[in-house]
Amino acid sequence: MVLFAKGTIVPFQGRAKIFETVSRKATLQGNMDPCVLFADKEVIKEYAHSMLDKFSIKEQPLIANLGHGMMHDHTPENLLAYLKALKEESTRLRANI
Repeated sequence: MVLFAKGTIVPFQGRAKIFETVSRKATLQGNMDPCVLFADKEVIKEYAHSMLDKFSIKEQPLIANLGHGMMHDHTPENLLAYLKALKEESTRLRANI
């Protein structure tokens, strides 16, 4: 089962409320505000790392995405920075399991 968590949900409160009503075996799909892709690459990296750090639980994966997708004036380079940051942080988190 995959559950969607809107980006405005406070991470741990959101997870707690979700898991009060459904199985802890559910995978959470959370997202980053796509407006973050207008920031510089270091800010994008910080947001991506923060999202994974706050929403991820060792035994339960997180499906990370952009809330409403890319906008026409986003740069491919900033999307790549987001994807690299997700991979970097998820690799670090998974290594600590």
